[in-house]
Amino acid sequence: MVAQELKTNSQLMDINFDTILSLFGLLGLGGGSGAFFTWKWMNRKAKAEAVTAEIDAAKDVQELYKKMIDHSNEYLEESDRKLDAMRAERDQYMTENGELRTNIEQLTKEVFSMKTEGQKERAQLRSDIDALKEQMAAIKPKTCIVEDCPRRQIMETSRMSGAKTKTRKIC
Repeated sequence: MVAQELKTNSQLMDINFDTILSLFGLLGLGGGSGAFFTWKWMNRKAKAEAVTAEIDAAKDVQELYKKMIDHSNEYLEESDRKLDAMRAERDQYMTENGELRTNIEQLTKEVFSMKTEGQKERAQLRSDIDALKEQMAAIKPKTCIVEDCPRRQIMETSRMSGAKTKTRKIC
């Protein structure tokens, strides 16, 4: 029985080995080589698609950079226009400031000259008032109330510069 079992095992082994060998031949020469070439073709196709995808992505990145550069250029041009406008406005303000400073200096000089003229006029008026006070002091005791007094004399009271001469009758 052991011999019979060995014979059966060896037949099984032959069958198994033949089966394995035929299976290997089938897969190796038929489907295996087809699978290998299919795998190679798929690998090349995947690599080509990857390169195409990288090229497309690079083009997209390049377009994005171009848009960013265009946007940056527009922003810079707008900033330059605003800066030029601000500089022109600053120059205008500086010109106006210079004119205003000149006007202030002129007005200061005019105020100072008016002040000195006013002081001179005030001094002249004070001297005129003092002279009139002296005249009034001299006239007051000689004034009488009677209109037709025979002792009345005509006296001019005008020492003030530029004032009208007034005539008074005093006794």
